[in-house]
Amino acid sequence: MLEKLKAAEAHYKELERELFDPDVMGNIEKYTAVTKEYKEMSPLMEKYAEYNRVLAVCEDAKSMMNDEDDAELRRLAAEEYKSESEKLERLADELKIKTVLTNDSHYVN
Repeated sequence: MLEKLKAAEAHYKELERELFDPDVMGNIEKYTAVTKEYKEMSPLMEKYAEYNRVLAVCEDAKSMMNDEDDAELRRLAAEEYKSESEKLERLADELKIKTVLTNDSHYVN
């Protein structure tokens, strides 16, 4: 699933670039198609960005749990890791649902 999302993210960024391309802006049909696809992909990409933010927090907390000398900071990091891991699991489930719901689109196949 994550490989598909990374590919979808790359496509999304390309669409974003095209939205500001003068050649695309000058072609109303192309601009309309790019805008429509960009809008359709936005909810999935927003959820994927949130997933990546939470993943980074989890990785930081895990690192603190392993590297920190202060027991209180390790305990706080463990609490944060547990909380964020639960969020990460929920987000992963939501992303699975979103990718299944949009599975007919080329950017998640």
